[in-house]
Amino acid sequence: MILSEKIRKSKERIKYSQKSNVTSLIYDLIEQIENNNDISFLQTIPVNIVSANESFFKETFASLIDFDEKYLLNIKSILKRNNQKIEIEDILNLSKSNFTLGDLIAYSLKYSSIENIYKTITNITEIDFFKDSKKTEKIIIEDFDLDITFDEKITIDKDRIFRNLKEVYEIRNIICHDILSTKFKLELEKEKLREYLFDTFLFHQIINEKLQIIWMSKEPNSCENIEEYYSNQIKLRKKVLSKLYDKIEKNLISKEQKSNLEKSKLDFEKFIKEDSLNMGNSFNKYNKNDIIFPELILEYELRLINQKIDNIESDIEMSS
Repeated sequence: MILSEKIRKSKERIKYSQKSNVTSLIYDLIEQIENNNDISFLQTIPVNIVSANESFFKETFASLIDFDEKYLLNIKSILKRNNQKIEIEDILNLSKSNFTLGDLIAYSLKYSSIENIYKTITNITEIDFFKDSKKTEKIIIEDFDLDITFDEKITIDKDRIFRNLKEVYEIRNIICHDILSTKFKLELEKEKLREYLFDTFLFHQIINEKLQIIWMSKEPNSCENIEEYYSNQIKLRKKVLSKLYDKIEKNLISKEQKSNLEKSKLDFEKFIKEDSLNMGNSFNKYNKNDIIFPELILEYELRLINQKIDNIESDIEMSS
């Protein structure tokens, strides 16, 4: 199976709200492990952690590459160093698919160890994610009320986090590749598994927090202006989309074709409203007052519109 087909199958029927909230699945497991002593369940924890890391970083790398050409250029040296090439057939499939160039490159990277993953993200972003760790620690604790949710003191300790995540990858390899050792030798301590989960959650949040400086680099950084910014961007991009629709309509002949185009417009409007709302609401579980974050909804709506524009422009270019 070629890479583009693998990505298509991986991403079909997966909403953006699910892709962008992988870390919440780890948070859920922290809650579930409290009252579950079943050995079969406990053995899934290391596997789920490794899987969650891969999904989290694939989405993160893809978003960075699609966000700014700088990160695409930074990652070229990584691909060259690893002697990795992207097949021309996969590139040609971009215009016909629901994935981006960022996805294509992110799925080409290696995720076999946490050290390799961390080296990749630091090379791409040139960020020291554990710098000012006390400040980051305070932000994460306050954002998620961790001092209330968990009894123990929450600390960001780089050595501990990497030691635990490295152990998780080793345990995962035993579970997936050595059934005899898994069944007769492997001993899983529930408290240690909980620690693995919590450090995975912390690691994701550290990455997310430090990346804010990138995500905000092309957006207003004041809360009172950000909604207005996204709303204006949506209006501008909808005008571009409308012109593309007009361009398509000029080449349509039958009434049925024109009717289908109108239906497609309405379906897309309905889709972006519903899926954007789902994405915004997916973050409510961390908020005691169930407040919807309107800027997240608008940001995602803008992403969907931009992706639609890119797809239509690619289709027009291919057909011309």
